[in-house]
Amino acid sequence: MGMGRAKRQWIKLRKFEERHGRQIIRDWKVEAKCKLCGSEKDIQFHHKNPKKKEYNICSLVRLGATSEQVKQEMAKCVPLCNVCHKRVHKHPDSYPELIVRKEENVRSKCAS
Repeated sequence: MGMGRAKRQWIKLRKFEERHGRQIIRDWKVEAKCKLCGSEKDIQFHHKNPKKKEYNICSLVRLGATSEQVKQEMAKCVPLCNVCHKRVHKHPDSYPELIVRKEENVRSKCAS
């Protein structure tokens, strides 16, 4: 039995979105510089607020997310080189500008 027309179209669209999503990432990485050291090599996405992280960017692309979904997730990130990214996660207290603290994630119970 052959694949239905609707399924073929869905697969074609998904492959298109994946290619387009990868291009968005490549374009971003070409222009991005590490926020800490200024390096342009091995740039990675760092989510400033882990509670707002819905997906790993590359996983989104592999899953065939729309370009808009990829861009929305990327907007939550800052560029860091591989070395600095590891440093930030190993010593988060040393980089308060790149980590949103728990206190900043939680609304005050007294706030109106």
